[in-house]
Amino acid sequence: MITLSKLAKAALVFALLSGVPALSQVQTSNSMPFPINGGARFPQLVGKNLNGALLHLPEQLPSDKTIVLFAFQKAQAGTLQSWREGLNLDDGKLAWIELPVMPLAMELIDFFTERVMRYVISDPKTRDHIVVLYADRELFCQSLGIDCDEREAYIAVIDRAGNNFITLKGQFSKEKGNQILRTLGLAHSVN
Repeated sequence: MITLSKLAKAALVFALLSGVPALSQVQTSNSMPFPINGGARFPQLVGKNLNGALLHLPEQLPSDKTIVLFAFQKAQAGTLQSWREGLNLDDGKLAWIELPVMPLAMELIDFFTERVMRYVISDPKTRDHIVVLYADRELFCQSLGIDCDEREAYIAVIDRAGNNFITLKGQFSKEKGNQILRTLGLAHSVN
């Protein structure tokens, strides 16, 4: 059985008592009778995009099948950028979100993370796609069915029910890009 650490429990209790709306709680959902990818599921989480909109994920993903980029450290920003550029995500033709997954305790002690990110990412359209999550990283990875390597960045295709159709890690490549496009049911390939 998966349990939250004492610090995570304390953060959860504090946030619930203080009414912090963006606290992310990992809860697995069993609503789909046919699990995809070995039963891997995107956990039910709440986060805010960099424009301040509160989102309940995966229910409020932008499309039935959405590209989800996620990483655990700032050093992986270049890897995430390689995917945005490689798949031309900024052109708006594919539904995507990017999730910086922060430790649950950071929500209580790091007051400046989102403000700094908003300063660095000035384009409002890009800010709409970036949703900061505060979650137990190990539990997040377990739910998705992946080994948690916090030194890596990942890309997945998730539907609004939370099914994880594919998860890849590392830099963009044409081969990986084509795997993502095939998973989305698209016939064209990465140039």
